[in-house]
Amino acid sequence: MRLVEQGVVRALEENRGLAKGVNTRDGKITNLAVAKAVSPT
Repeated sequence: MRLVEQGVVRALEENRGLAKGVNTRDGKITNLAVAKAVSPT
């Protein structure tokens, strides 16, 4: 509900827990573990 009421950007700025769960933003991977997992070796 918070996403709907505030919009994604504001909700992420105001909720650290929610922001920590984001793996991508603006088309880029933001989580190092995810980046390593999907990166070709």
